[in-house]
Amino acid sequence: GERDFKTKGTGHACWSSAGLVGEAAKYAQTLFDHYGEPTLQLSPQDGLRMCQCDQCATLTPSDAVWGFLNRVAGETLKTHPDRFLVGAAYTSYREPPADINQLSPNIIVRINNVGRPLFRNEEHWNWYQDLVGSWREKAASDKIIRVENNYYDTVIHPRSIARDLKAMKGISLGEMSEVAREKHSSGTGQIWGRPGTNHLNLYVNARFLWDADQDIEKVLDEYYEGFYGPAAEEMRAAFDYAENHYSLEGRARLELPERVRLLELLHEAHRSIESGESVFGKRIQLIINEFDPLDDLRKKLEASSQR
Repeated sequence: GERDFKTKGTGHACWSSAGLVGEAAKYAQTLFDHYGEPTLQLSPQDGLRMCQCDQCATLTPSDAVWGFLNRVAGETLKTHPDRFLVGAAYTSYREPPADINQLSPNIIVRINNVGRPLFRNEEHWNWYQDLVGSWREKAASDKIIRVENNYYDTVIHPRSIARDLKAMKGISLGEMSEVAREKHSSGTGQIWGRPGTNHLNLYVNARFLWDADQDIEKVLDEYYEGFYGPAAEEMRAAFDYAENHYSLEGRARLELPERVRLLELLHEAHRSIESGESVFGKRIQLIINEFDPLDDLRKKLEASSQR
């Protein structure tokens, strides 16, 4: 019954409000005029909460969010036809709006976080392909970009990454990859979270953005040989194990027994190198160190079983 202006510091929008459309259009035009911005990302913050006014109550999240964006785009098209608004297809407004046949031509659709590691699951892959196709029908065919986060911890998924980027070649304008950050041990600033474990995923991601037509198996051959040297075979075995054993149901994850086995394979790879102080040994050790809490748990379980 009351407007919310305070939650998360910004409140919650009324997507059917003509005043909000006008203010958003002015904001976009200011950025375009005074800062020369080519695009503006204009979407709800995480955790969309729908307005409950009489008009918004009749709308689905997709119809509300994309209807708002489409109206703002109509205003900015009049004054800045060469600039674009970017809207996120995300969470409850991931699906295209039912009540808009064609989006304004100055809208770029950004398809966010669709569970890329699950692309080995054919049902999930087909759902994703249908989603992309449905958005291409609503937006100009060359006005789609992708966002995928890499907060997957021990979920190694280079082949899913390659599959996605190969399929999106010629469709997507590009991609933004989110990478987890952690607090620095000093308590100030942030650092790249789990750089050792995440390295392969991000390497393949970068390589296939550069050339999506590559053979993923050849790229992996080159990666393991160049990055792990004499332990190439052992590291391939470890990461192939991880890729083949994470869950393909719900949110991708590696369960505890498989995490322990992965850690054992990493130790085997480290022992295969004559000098653990070599650059190859240090790289493997970096990944092992990222499993410290798990390693401690494994040792406690072993000690308990011996007692």
